[in-house]
Amino acid sequence: AAEYISQELSPLPNEPFATIVHGDYKAMNIFFRGENDGLNLSPAAHMNMCPLLIDFASSGVGLGASDLAMHVAHVALPEDLDNGMEDILVEKYFSVLQDALPDNVKNTYSREEARRHYRFGTVDYFRFILGRQWKGATTEVFAKRNKDTNFAMVNRSIDAALHFSKRVDLYLRDIEEEMLSAKGKGEHI
Repeated sequence: AAEYISQELSPLPNEPFATIVHGDYKAMNIFFRGENDGLNLSPAAHMNMCPLLIDFASSGVGLGASDLAMHVAHVALPEDLDNGMEDILVEKYFSVLQDALPDNVKNTYSREEARRHYRFGTVDYFRFILGRQWKGATTEVFAKRNKDTNFAMVNRSIDAALHFSKRVDLYLRDIEEEMLSAKGKGEHI
């Protein structure tokens, strides 16, 4: 499945849904500038803040939902994911994207395709975390990282790591079913 996921997440620049991705979309690479740069902003002022992104070393052509998958892994608390926050974030991403697209391409990217790309991005980010961050991870390592926001939530909280693993297991099953279906139809994978 790894090769299939990699191919799906690596579109050529002229392929449908290809876009420029940040590649390291996490809180420490996002700053906000607004009318009031203070800490005690009203909810309305928060809505008018402009994000400023830094650290474009991992930018390239990909699927935008991959950045969303990484961001969710970095910030979402397990209880938020259990309460449907993941679906709300993916839906918000999709609706904001649809609103921003020019009229001639609106609705060419379906809600289902956005969710599919998000699942692929989540599984791929799990691969990265598993290979780079969890090797040698112990309860002591998680405890040490717990208050360090430079680490993804899935690297600071054992509960978040377990929730992440369960989500990836479900998403990977969906991807494997998709692969079997494509093979059954004689499609090249």
